[in-house]
Amino acid sequence: MILLGTASANAAIAAPLASIDLGEWMFTLTSDEYAACAQGHQSAAQGVLPSGKRVSMNVEVVGGNFMVQHYVEAVAERDHVRGVSPNTVLWVDDTHFVLARITWDLKAERVDDQTSRLTCTVIAETENQAFAERVAALNADIPVQERAFQQHIHEETPLFARDIERKALAGVWPTVSAETITAAQVVEMLERLYNHNDPGPLRELAAPDLRHYSSAIGDGVDAWAAYAARFEGQQPLVAVHRTVSEGNRIGVHAQYRWNPERAVDGGPGVASAHIFRIEDGRIVEAVELTQAVRPETVSGNDMFSQTAPSVASQDVDSNRAVAERVVTEFLTGNTALRDELLSDYIQHNPVIPSGAEGIAGFIDMLGGNPNDFQWSMAEGDLALTYTRYTSDKMGLPPLVTVDIWRFDAAGKVTEHWDVLEADFTSPAGHAFPG
Repeated sequence: MILLGTASANAAIAAPLASIDLGEWMFTLTSDEYAACAQGHQSAAQGVLPSGKRVSMNVEVVGGNFMVQHYVEAVAERDHVRGVSPNTVLWVDDTHFVLARITWDLKAERVDDQTSRLTCTVIAETENQAFAERVAALNADIPVQERAFQQHIHEETPLFARDIERKALAGVWPTVSAETITAAQVVEMLERLYNHNDPGPLRELAAPDLRHYSSAIGDGVDAWAAYAARFEGQQPLVAVHRTVSEGNRIGVHAQYRWNPERAVDGGPGVASAHIFRIEDGRIVEAVELTQAVRPETVSGNDMFSQTAPSVASQDVDSNRAVAERVVTEFLTGNTALRDELLSDYIQHNPVIPSGAEGIAGFIDMLGGNPNDFQWSMAEGDLALTYTRYTSDKMGLPPLVTVDIWRFDAAGKVTEHWDVLEADFTSPAGHAFPG
């Protein structure tokens, strides 16, 4: 595929994040609502493929080109939705057209208790070399912000935000909050499930058809209970070291006695990261990553402990944003941001030295570590990010990763833990991000 262009814009939504559901919004948008969101929008229709995936079919004119798009559901979460139109028909005149692939991605993030921020990103690609060259030639002397593609995204994004805001404030989507299930309840659930062979709390907290992105556990409460029963009498849960909760998600950093092959063998066990998504007071999705514990590390720090007291007074919105920048900017190669984002940086990754200079040197050695960043969440002095790192410089497959970042009083990252597992498909067939 040849990149035709990428455009992105932001807009404020005067509604709490918990009241928004982008996954529902994209695939229930009416024709009139879509047409009201940009001068070039003409109509829209919704459908469902035989597989069950939803499709949003949009007709619009961008830069004088008539386009028909078929956005197939790729990601559909409350705060993140992505539709991919693999066969967009782009008419260059009344008789000639080319095919393009258009990706439409929307993310919502919390600004404060009553405000959210919408980010709309659209990526256009084609296999038609001649058309790509024509577009490049037409845009050669036009500043990026003045190109029709970018101007269209800047026009429609605030109008998308206005429609989302209207529906959120009207209560179209039930408000959800992880407060309906607390981190303490989740920790107790894991303790009872694994160390007491008691799936009762799991069945109380989780939806029966729970979706599980794990390399070993299938979908549904029954599959998870059956997996845990394999360890009866072995008390595999060593400890829960930290949790991070925000919105409708709860993250857990834990240590288990089983090895990467899921057997208790007296070895050092694994580090594990769980992420639970709550909807209508039940856990509806879970992510579980595991990584073999290395007793000896490059930094000399073990993979779990915290070396200094937490800082009580924190700007969680700033911490969340900084964690995202560390992943999407610093770790992808912009190590000049080191002193802006990091302080002393106590490292618990077993193969990277401590110190801001240690991680910067590692990233420079890789030439940057590109990634499929998904989202960040923050609570207290901790932030958690969910990502897949895709660098092949070390001969490794992509690594699905939960990073946990601890912040100092200045709002810089002072300590880091992670759990990394080679990219996998779950027993139920779910691929990253789950």
